[in-house]
Amino acid sequence: MFQCVIYIVLNEWKCFISLFLLLLVLMSFIHSGLNQYAEVKPVVKVTPDQRVFRGERVTLTCDLQGGRNIQWTYRWFKDRNPFYPYKTTTAEFSFTAEVSDSGEYICRGERSHSQTDISAAVTLTVSDLPTSTLTVTPDSPAFTGETVSLKCVINSDHSDWRYEWNKGYSVLQTSERYTVNRDTLSIVGAVKSDQGQYWCRGLRDGRPNSSQSSSAVYLSVKYSPTSTLTVTPDRSVFTGETVNLKCEIETYSNWRQRNYLTYDWRDWTHEWRYEWYKGSRDSVLQTSEHYTVNRDTLSIVGAVTSDQDQYWCRGLRDGRPNSSQSSSVSLSVKDKPKPILTVKPQSSVFTGDTVTLSCDVGQSTGWTFLWRKDSNPESTDHSTKTISSVRVSDGGTYQCRAERGKYYTELSDTINITVSKRPKPVVRVQPDVRVFRGETVTLTCDIQETGVWRYIWYKDHYSAGQDKNYKITSVDWSHAGVYSCRGTQPKAPQYSEFSDGVTLTVSDSPIYTLTVTPDRSVFTGETVNLKCEIETYSDWKRRNGLTHDWRNDWTHEWRYEWYKGSRYSVLQKSERYTVNRDTLSIVGAVTSDQDQYWCRGLRDGRPNSSQSRSVSLSVKDLPTPTLTVTPDRSVFTGETVNLKCEINSDHSDWRYEWNKYSSMLQRSERYTVNRDTLSIVEAVKSDQGQYTCKGHIDGRSVSSQSSSAVSLSVEDKPKPFLTVKPQSSVFTGDTVTLSCDVGQSTGWTFLWRKDSNPESIDHSTKTISSVRVSDGGTYQCRAERGNYYTELSDTIKITVRERPKPVVRVQPDGRVFRGETVTLTCDIQETGVWRYIWYKDHYSRGQDQIYYSAGQDKNYKITSVDWSHAGVYSCRGTQPKAPQYSEFSDGVTLTVSDLPTSTLTVTPDRSVFTGETVNLKCEIKSDHSDWRYEWNKDSSMLQRSERYTVNRDTLSIVKAVVSDQGRYTCKGHIDGRSVSSRSRSVSLSVKGLKPKPELTSDPAGAALTGNTVTLTCRMDPSTGYWDFYWYKHTLNPETEKTQTNSYRLKIDSVSDGGQYWCRAGRGKPVYYTNYSDALWVNVTESPKAVLTVRPDERVFRGETVTLRCDIKWGGDTEWTYRWEIGGTNNQYKNTLNQISTQELNISSVDHFHSGKYTCTGQINTQSSQRSDAVTLTVSAEAQAAVRVSPQPWLTEGESVTLICEVSGSSTGWTFSWFRDHDHLSDSSRGAGGSYTLSPAALQHTGVYTCRAERGRPAYYTHNSSTQPLWVTGVSSSVSLVINPSRSQHFSSDSLSLSCEDQSNSAGWTVRRYTDKDTKTCSTQTGSACVIESLSTSDTGVYWCQSESGEKRHPQNITVHDGEVILVSSVDPVIEGETLTLHCLHRSTNSSILSADFYKDGSLVQNQTTGEMSITTVSKSHEGFYYCKTERGQSLHSWISVRVSRSGQISVFKVLSFLLAACQYLIATVVLLYKCYRARVPSAEDQNQYAVTEEETSI
Repeated sequence: MFQCVIYIVLNEWKCFISLFLLLLVLMSFIHSGLNQYAEVKPVVKVTPDQRVFRGERVTLTCDLQGGRNIQWTYRWFKDRNPFYPYKTTTAEFSFTAEVSDSGEYICRGERSHSQTDISAAVTLTVSDLPTSTLTVTPDSPAFTGETVSLKCVINSDHSDWRYEWNKGYSVLQTSERYTVNRDTLSIVGAVKSDQGQYWCRGLRDGRPNSSQSSSAVYLSVKYSPTSTLTVTPDRSVFTGETVNLKCEIETYSNWRQRNYLTYDWRDWTHEWRYEWYKGSRDSVLQTSEHYTVNRDTLSIVGAVTSDQDQYWCRGLRDGRPNSSQSSSVSLSVKDKPKPILTVKPQSSVFTGDTVTLSCDVGQSTGWTFLWRKDSNPESTDHSTKTISSVRVSDGGTYQCRAERGKYYTELSDTINITVSKRPKPVVRVQPDVRVFRGETVTLTCDIQETGVWRYIWYKDHYSAGQDKNYKITSVDWSHAGVYSCRGTQPKAPQYSEFSDGVTLTVSDSPIYTLTVTPDRSVFTGETVNLKCEIETYSDWKRRNGLTHDWRNDWTHEWRYEWYKGSRYSVLQKSERYTVNRDTLSIVGAVTSDQDQYWCRGLRDGRPNSSQSRSVSLSVKDLPTPTLTVTPDRSVFTGETVNLKCEINSDHSDWRYEWNKYSSMLQRSERYTVNRDTLSIVEAVKSDQGQYTCKGHIDGRSVSSQSSSAVSLSVEDKPKPFLTVKPQSSVFTGDTVTLSCDVGQSTGWTFLWRKDSNPESIDHSTKTISSVRVSDGGTYQCRAERGNYYTELSDTIKITVRERPKPVVRVQPDGRVFRGETVTLTCDIQETGVWRYIWYKDHYSRGQDQIYYSAGQDKNYKITSVDWSHAGVYSCRGTQPKAPQYSEFSDGVTLTVSDLPTSTLTVTPDRSVFTGETVNLKCEIKSDHSDWRYEWNKDSSMLQRSERYTVNRDTLSIVKAVVSDQGRYTCKGHIDGRSVSSRSRSVSLSVKGLKPKPELTSDPAGAALTGNTVTLTCRMDPSTGYWDFYWYKHTLNPETEKTQTNSYRLKIDSVSDGGQYWCRAGRGKPVYYTNYSDALWVNVTESPKAVLTVRPDERVFRGETVTLRCDIKWGGDTEWTYRWEIGGTNNQYKNTLNQISTQELNISSVDHFHSGKYTCTGQINTQSSQRSDAVTLTVSAEAQAAVRVSPQPWLTEGESVTLICEVSGSSTGWTFSWFRDHDHLSDSSRGAGGSYTLSPAALQHTGVYTCRAERGRPAYYTHNSSTQPLWVTGVSSSVSLVINPSRSQHFSSDSLSLSCEDQSNSAGWTVRRYTDKDTKTCSTQTGSACVIESLSTSDTGVYWCQSESGEKRHPQNITVHDGEVILVSSVDPVIEGETLTLHCLHRSTNSSILSADFYKDGSLVQNQTTGEMSITTVSKSHEGFYYCKTERGQSLHSWISVRVSRSGQISVFKVLSFLLAACQYLIATVVLLYKCYRARVPSAEDQNQYAVTEEETSI
């Protein structure tokens, strides 16, 4: 064709025409082939509509109009996106609509290598479901009893909605309390159980058929504030008293805290109005002169009995909550009481007793009690007045009455107390305080005081009896000691004093010694003398610690008595019992004389008797000796023989006589005697014969009986006879016994000899247990007795061979199946004639032999083996001629099993999909490994092929097809044995459609960073086990593979959100399912919890602490909370882990609560970020401390500030102030911590303390230490006169103080304050006080005080126990005057010549005169002064400087002068008057002192 074209160029036009026609024909042919489907028109159809809502099921259909009934595939495009092509084999393409699915869709048909045109685009619009919004009226929180309306507003063009209401996870049902009016739910009379999550949604019949559920709204139902009604002084009052009822409404912060609302320090106290009710909650009380109201307090002035009733109060305010009603309080009004005065233990007492007087007013409280004795003034005390260790002066008449506020009760009746001196008993003793053992002693307790007495006796301070007379019969050592007594009157438990102690001394009687001659052990027929020897008089007195006395001996004064058998059985004289003064003789003793004997001396004076200790006399018959022979009665020539004569007697001084036959033996070289032993040296045959012995005692006419005769035999030297058992030829392990026989004689030691080895000592029988080959050889023996040896025995030879061990063999195998035949063979290699013994379980079960061969058959055959034949088999051989055994063979275990079962397993599952590789494994549970396998499908044996491959026990089906579906079995064989094992059939299912998993997430909503989202890839469980593959953002490559269908996704940042897919796979090669639909995971930044602590991070034990966990979060979801603490207190940690509320309340904090706290919030499984740690420090109980500025001594008109602080804490405290223990009425002005007196007045003098509180319920610190404040008047009619007139005094000096009033000194007393307390001067006489001997404890402030409590002219007195004091004026120095200070020494009581003077620690002057003067004093000279010399240093004294009175302007004098001078100076007068007012307050102003509070930053 190319050549033709060139030719045309060369102007060959004929060829061109022919070529053009040919091209037309060719193009027509091609066009007709390519456009054979040009008439097929694809059209996209949408069901249900092109406008749908999210979540609806949408079906796109590609309708190929004119496509005929041909198999098409369909390709879809969205927004003409080349990356979106989706291919389906059916015309329908369905999916669940999402907003992201909105767009233009087109399709086309494809077949082989052809395709249709593109369809026209169809637009699909996916909208969100209409939203629902839930509103609540009134605003949350609601209060119990209110009506709450919830309105569901749906943003939609449709109006035909029905409404569904939900609380928590339940649909709400209408009721009387839950009413519905179209889109509004009303909750009538809200209660706490209505609190919870509410949401709504709309329902309708058309599309859309439901709206989105509204966001949950949490309805909080809170309690109204509580009102507490308190009554002062008490709920039980008396006629005439003034009663105050106070209505205290819960603070705003406490109310919010109780309702678990955000903490707020706002105060709403001023917003409340108050109503009062009496008798009923609906009866409002009207104010009157009798009933007055001051904001929250109702006062009943001069109560009467008609005021007795129930009272309520109620608070009202304009905001919500708008009301609060208290519980009722019952007020009781009774007639004026009269106290009942009682005394315990009684009104008549002894000195030293304790008397308790009780003044009882009844159940009412708040009383102060006033006590009156005789005509003395009343004193204040508690309701119980205790007088410890009463004196006679405490006797008298007593009365009491009670005071509450300014209300007094009647005086009680009078009680008279009588105090008598406590009596003291006297102890008397009969017969004497020095007695002898055995005598009777009587002690008498004599009390001169009349009355019914009981007596308590004490011995060495332990109680001994209760009678007046205490009698001791037969006195002994234990009775010696100090005795005293005391009396008690049982009707009135009163005790006398203890008597003085009386010492009772117990002495021993004289000692008697009883001696016996010749001995306490005698033989019948002997004469016995018993002598009674009495201790000498001088020895007896010395032994009892009595005064030594050289009086003549008292032996001749005693008479003697004898006793036998018992101390009370007196022995009578007779021919056999004769007495010579102190000696008793028993003539010709017999066995009946054997007994106990005593003697006793008698005399006329004290001590008058004494009995000796007993002596035991033993009388026995004459003994018979026993003759023994060593080594034996049968001996051999040359041996040494010993004969021993043993006499069984208490005596050891026997002489021995020896006889052979009837002749006495004489000592010689061969016959030697050693006391009781006769020795015959180197016996000969002539020594054979009968021997006897006999004993004698020197000095006594007694001898023993003769012993029985002993026969001695003497024979020639012997030769032992040696034998062996069982025989001389043995196997190793046998026992061989050799016996060496010497005959009938005894006492031999045997010597054994083996081969040429040295002799060894053993018994007559030598046993070799478990012989070894080395034990073989020649053996001999001989015997030894003493130094005597027998001849050697003849020789015996022993041969030892190794013991043979059989071997057991089993045919066909040690593991057999039931029914097979088994043969066991016992093989012994040792030659000889063997018989065989078979054992089964011989070692483990101790069974006997099971088979003994009668001949020489070594085989044991078991036909048709069964379970009972299983066990351990062993054998042993025996040679019957010589009873010898082989060793036991090792055990051979015979295992009998049932024919094993075959188990057919399928991998990956019995249900697979086309294209998967399936493995069928035939598992036979057997110890055998040599199985052959046979495979069957639907009862036909399978043959191997490319698709059916076998590897030992596994059949593999490669790329399974539907035709592989069927039932499979397998069977095992063992070569050479007639056994086989068949499995049960397994059904294999092969499916053609590839599965698609479903991907879900937990939680389903937005995830928070820092948490974990669990993705679940769900497959149909019936499809078996799969591995799972996970994909993030794109489908390639896979992110991770897991063996479970869940994947934990750690959300570290917002970027971890996005699209996720999964698919499943299994097998080798891996067979994959389709991909799941994409799942979008939304991620939101996790909020951080904020932890706050109230009242402070530093708290004290017992405080209430609230920790609150706040999370700033835009959603309406309710959080739960997790609390943690660092530390080691595991018990508290466990308790903390159980708390899930937003606030952690610790009601009474303790040390173990200290630690670092953190919190996190949780929504379902999602957690917020952990809060920063807050360290809670718990200290010991809080202590308030008070200080004064500038100083505690001031003049009236000056300013002073008291400052109260809490050590270690400064947050949230409110302070209360007290003067002289009374709460200050204007204490609240110093609540910030500073209490200022400006100007100070005389009545401000006192001892101040403070206390701090914070939190609800209130936590109080300990009261501060005291801080006295002394205000001195500019001029006062009352003065405290001190003599000597100085501020410092020496200890032990005297001091006089008196109150002098210019008008009248009566009614003024001297009071003082020390570092301990405030009290009246102890030696007060009228208005004067004299301290005779000062001590350092008298250091303090002294002042004058009136009966009404006014304090005047306080002065500081310092008592020093050193050698030097500073003498200065007790009163302040007037500005401009001269100040003179002296340094005074104790010994001279005069000024010291040289002294250093100091002010505020700095040296001011050094004066040789011991005196310092400041001529013109000013305010700058105020301070602490002291002096110092070589003899010591004085204490410090405060020198106060007062402004001169002449500096004050008399306004009246100035006015008189100015008015007289000129009326034109009125303007000047007014100005001067105002100046005066600005400088010196008027008399009226002086009575209204301003107390201001300086706020401190806390």
